[in-house]
Amino acid sequence: MKKNRILFLLGLLLMVSFSFTACGGDDDDDGGSDVDIVGTWYGSVRTERTGNLREMTVTFYSDKTGRMEYQSSVYYRIAYFDYKISGSTINCKGVIVGEDGESHDDWTQSFEYYGSFLKPVGAYSEFTLER
Repeated sequence: MKKNRILFLLGLLLMVSFSFTACGGDDDDDGGSDVDIVGTWYGSVRTERTGNLREMTVTFYSDKTGRMEYQSSVYYRIAYFDYKISGSTINCKGVIVGEDGESHDDWTQSFEYYGSFLKPVGAYSEFTLER
């Protein structure tokens, strides 16, 4: 049953990602940036109160798109996004879909780049992501 739900979510995300258009603009600051984020970053956290494991995987592609997966014992979310780099901050904007199939196309998330690791800003800030 869970496999069918995941396959449904992936199919839904593919349909949504085809309709999602990249953000344009002149505010890109990654022409000469030394930030090398392309690749897959992973982090996990065990909650103090319940001991539940939460995991996050973020993949940044060289074409300025990416994918994030978040999973815990309660939630499963997957996001597809475009990203821009400004200094050491990676700003992501795209669509996120939960395990209930509900999608939100105004999803945003930022990450701070520290060379060997990334830290989410705001939401998910308890994670430290490494390659």
